[in-house]
Amino acid sequence: MNRGLGLVCPCISHLGVWLLLAVSARNPCDLRILGPVPLFAEYGKSISLNCTMRCPNSAKGWETSLKKTELSEGSYWTWTTVAIGEWVSYPQCYVIDVEGDVSVTNTTIKAYQPPENVSISLPPLMQVGHPYFFTCSVQAVAPMEYFTMFLRKGNTTLHATSYHNVFGNSNFTHSQIIIAQRADHGVEYTCLARLYLTPSGELFEKSASVLVHTFGLPKEPTIDVLDYMELGSVVMATCKVAEAFPLEDVEVALQFDGRDLNVSVTRDNDMLTLEGAVPSDWPGKHMLACQATVSPKGEAKTVERFVYIYSFPEPYLNIQDVNTLAGQDVNITCVLQKSDPREALVVIKGNATLKTCKGRTEISCSHILRIEKEDHNRKITCEATLGFLNIFKTASFVLNVSYAPKFNSSLCSKTHTWVEGAQAIIPSCEAVGNPPPHVQCTNNAGVNVRWNGSEITRNQSGIYQCLATNKHGHDAINIAVTVEYGPAFSEFTCPSTLMWVEGTAATFSCEADGRPTPRVECTKDGGPNAIRHWPTVTRHDAGTYRCNTSNRHGVALKNVAVRVEYKPGFSDTLCPSSVTWVEGTDVTSACQASGNPTPYIECIQEGGTKTLTNWSHITRYDYGTYQCHASNIHGFDVKNVTVTVEYGPEFTDVLCPSSQMWVEGDQDIFTCNADGNPAPVVKCFVDDRPDVQGHGPGITRPHSGLYQCKASNLHGIALKNVTVVTQYPPKFNDALCLSLLTWTEGSLTTFSCEADGNPTPSVKCTKDGIDKPVNQWLKISRNDSGFYQCIARNSHGSDVWNVEVIVEYKPDITCIEIIPSESIYRGQKVTLKCQANGFPGPTYHWRTPYNSSLTYSPDNSTVTIMAAEFQHGGVYECEVRNKHGSNRQQKEIHVKDILPIILGVVIGALALVGMAGISLKIYLLHRAEISQEYQVSRAQGVAKEENSTNTYTKMAQFQICDT
Repeated sequence: MNRGLGLVCPCISHLGVWLLLAVSARNPCDLRILGPVPLFAEYGKSISLNCTMRCPNSAKGWETSLKKTELSEGSYWTWTTVAIGEWVSYPQCYVIDVEGDVSVTNTTIKAYQPPENVSISLPPLMQVGHPYFFTCSVQAVAPMEYFTMFLRKGNTTLHATSYHNVFGNSNFTHSQIIIAQRADHGVEYTCLARLYLTPSGELFEKSASVLVHTFGLPKEPTIDVLDYMELGSVVMATCKVAEAFPLEDVEVALQFDGRDLNVSVTRDNDMLTLEGAVPSDWPGKHMLACQATVSPKGEAKTVERFVYIYSFPEPYLNIQDVNTLAGQDVNITCVLQKSDPREALVVIKGNATLKTCKGRTEISCSHILRIEKEDHNRKITCEATLGFLNIFKTASFVLNVSYAPKFNSSLCSKTHTWVEGAQAIIPSCEAVGNPPPHVQCTNNAGVNVRWNGSEITRNQSGIYQCLATNKHGHDAINIAVTVEYGPAFSEFTCPSTLMWVEGTAATFSCEADGRPTPRVECTKDGGPNAIRHWPTVTRHDAGTYRCNTSNRHGVALKNVAVRVEYKPGFSDTLCPSSVTWVEGTDVTSACQASGNPTPYIECIQEGGTKTLTNWSHITRYDYGTYQCHASNIHGFDVKNVTVTVEYGPEFTDVLCPSSQMWVEGDQDIFTCNADGNPAPVVKCFVDDRPDVQGHGPGITRPHSGLYQCKASNLHGIALKNVTVVTQYPPKFNDALCLSLLTWTEGSLTTFSCEADGNPTPSVKCTKDGIDKPVNQWLKISRNDSGFYQCIARNSHGSDVWNVEVIVEYKPDITCIEIIPSESIYRGQKVTLKCQANGFPGPTYHWRTPYNSSLTYSPDNSTVTIMAAEFQHGGVYECEVRNKHGSNRQQKEIHVKDILPIILGVVIGALALVGMAGISLKIYLLHRAEISQEYQVSRAQGVAKEENSTNTYTKMAQFQICDT
């Protein structure tokens, strides 16, 4: 075969051009290249091309710029294998029939190459706030019109780039600037290359990723420390680093003169804090530094601060003699040793500034002070101030001046009026002197008296002589003391309790003690002075009398309780003849009586044992008539009391059942009562009907529902829900059980049939006397069509319902009948009848090799050739369709006429000799057909007719019936 092709090649070098000129868009042989358009193939590999036609025994072949590696053909097909070496190619399939007519069709092959390599350029460690290039590179990908490059951050697409007008495979790079953020920490950045071949749907993807870590040190560290520290003191310094990220990778060092300090570290949210003690063992100017570093990048920020350690000793204060007599001079000296910085100021102070000294070395400052007795206990201070730091220290002494004692009127008056209960003067009579003089006072009897800090009593009135002495002398004075005191009542002169008897005479008196002598007045309820005589006492004279006494040292009050006793007596106010209680309340006393002493009261229920006393919880059974008896030492009284107990409404199941069952058609009788005192008013409601109590019309199922009943009286409200259920016989309807069902064969369907009724009826369905379970999944077949009878039953009756089931299914071709046979002679009448079943009934469609002199039946199921010609020979295809699908079947007819066939072959051969090399090509192709013996009509299904893209799929084969 290869040698034959070699002979033909010189003849067909310009065949493609000739084909284009000869065809001029004609395709009488109905050539079809199987497969989608465009057809995608991987560059550098081989694919197969298959072309079908309706012109048998014709010269056929392929024209393409691609290298063909294999080639074969049959009566109705030609097949080749091509190596994909071009990015876009347009192979052509051609046929030259025996009459020289040329048919040509073509397809498009697009070569593709999946992404070979994807790389990403992005540093894995980035500083927050800094820009970085995010670069993606893809090598060797085609075709670019189907290629997209994605730059992604996590699940978010940052950029997508599509490319057009690029021929062949290419390398592509795209860069984008990103600003590093804290949120990028631990995020994966990805470059994704995607080749999506549409409409074939093939998808090729390749990606590269980088896991990014971010860091940042946006703010300078801050130091908190004193600017000046005293030599040897303990001072803490604090360094803070804010908003550093990630905090666990931040390292901070606190240094003093280049040496690391021992520090404590705390982390709080995004704040890192160091705290350490600053050494102060060397005076002068020092450097304190805090350095923050983020690992592993090593970015660092440092802050520095100067601190000054100063030396400032305590001043030394010396006084020649702190214990001296009044009128002498003393020398006061203040010394300040060497300090750093050296400029210092020394000030000696008493009651004012006495001396100021200034210097840069050791300072000694002196002052001579004349001492007076007023200087006793005076504080002498030496104050040293250190230069510009405004830091000062002090030393001080207290002067002790000695002098003889002396009384004066400000410390010891010759006449004293004291008030009882007050504190005596400490001392009650003092004298000035140093050392402090000893003061001793004696009364008229010569007895020493100690008043210091003691409480004054009224017995301390009289004349006292006081003597003050110390080592420097003495002084004396006489003192007259008078002690006054406020008024007071005593039980002897004004008793707290008086007891009188109603009808007798009585006298009321009350006196009080005090200096000056107090005035006394007693009143009751704002009335007149009650200190008088009563000739006849009544119970209204009982009560509390308020007595008031006063002088300039105070006021005294006293309550005098006057008790008037009398015999018992009932009244309607204290013991009403009729009492109404409320159930559940507490009763302290149902009946009381007047009387003093308080009478004993007892109330007994008639015919019972209950007593009318303190009850903790009243019940409705405590009602009745009680006889009450009151008595004390002065007599007794009797009274009858009638008790009524009221209580709120209450529903019970006896008076108002919670559930009521009615039957449709019965008379509506709804009653609901409640207990209570007073008798409660009961009203029941349902929907928009107000009071539904009593008799009504016949029961219907809408009467079912939740009835709400309300009972009320003056003691409360009670609510109750009453459920009314109306039962009724079963009834079918289309909403619950469709009378017409349409199913599809092969589907899963629930046979659902229900009926209305209460209680819920049972439903049983039969078909042809056989039970069919309802509410179950069924796999439907066409045999399920028919009539079903369903019966619903409950305790109130039954109902019957007929259901028609129609099962639809896609069409099947049972056979294609050819009359008289598949092989006929030219001019003979031929009938092809296509038989099929299906529901809904299918429509018939024919595909024939030649449309002339064909007659179709009204339903298109039969096609008739009135006089067969050679053109009528070939494959006849019957297609049946309904809404559930379609089916096809083929039958081939052969038209015989021996002599015309031979003449046609000879004439055709002679006519084709003039075509350069074409006849040889036909001969070789014919030999290939004979050697292959490949019948495309039986090896593969004739391709399904499709749109202009010439896409075909293999068809299923069906049984073909014999005539």
